[in-house]
Amino acid sequence: MKEILQKSPLFKGIPVEDIVDLIEATHHHIANYSKGDIVALRGSQVNSFTIILRGKVRAEIVDDGGRVIKIDALEEGDYLAPAFIFADQNRFPVDVTANVDCEILFISRESFVELLLSNELLLTNFLRIISNRSQFLSQKIMFLTFRTIKSKLAFFLRERTGDFKEMTITLSETQQELADYFGVSRPALARAIGELSEDGCIEAYNRRITILKPDHLRRYAGGDE
Repeated sequence: MKEILQKSPLFKGIPVEDIVDLIEATHHHIANYSKGDIVALRGSQVNSFTIILRGKVRAEIVDDGGRVIKIDALEEGDYLAPAFIFADQNRFPVDVTANVDCEILFISRESFVELLLSNELLLTNFLRIISNRSQFLSQKIMFLTFRTIKSKLAFFLRERTGDFKEMTITLSETQQELADYFGVSRPALARAIGELSEDGCIEAYNRRITILKPDHLRRYAGGDE
C-alpha cells in the first residue's frame, strides 16, 4: 500500500515513513472488489475519500436510451469523486464498476478532514487535486457538446498528444473502449477514423495513429468543419 500512496499526488513531497504514520493514525478500511462488481452507483453518497490501491475501474453514465457514455478510466493511485466529498450534494455523478479485481482504500470524511488539518502540504495537494479534477470535468463537458464524431476524435487526439507535440501515438484503448468513451457505436467511430484518414489528417493502423495535418485537426477540435 505504501508504494502506491507514495506515488499518489495527495502525498507528493511527503516522506514515505510520514505517509505510513498518517494513514495508521487515521480511521480507514480497505475493501476488495471482483471484476464486474459495482463500486459505487450514480446518486449514492460520497462519504469517504477513496483511493484505488490495486486494479482498475471505469466511471460511466447510462442514459435513458441505454447508451453507455464512458466518463473516465481510473487505476492504481487514482481517486473516486474527490471533488464531491465536501459538496452540499455529495453524490456520485457516475456509476463506478471494477474492470478487474480491485483493492480500494476508504477514509471517512470526518477522518479525512482531520488528516488534511494535520499536514499543510497534504491540504495543498488535495486542493490541487480537486482543481485539476474540475478542469478535467469542464473539458469533458465541452467534449460531449461536440456535434460530430470527427470533432470528438480530433479533440481527443489533441489532448492525448499535448496539442500535437507528439505526432505518433499508440492508443492503450481498443476501438470499442474509445467508442464507449465518445458515447457512440464502434462502426460510427470506425467511419470517422476512416474519413479523417481519407482527408489526409491522420494515418491509422491498428492502435497506432500518426498526425499528418495538425492544423486541420485543430479546426475539427474547435468545432469548425
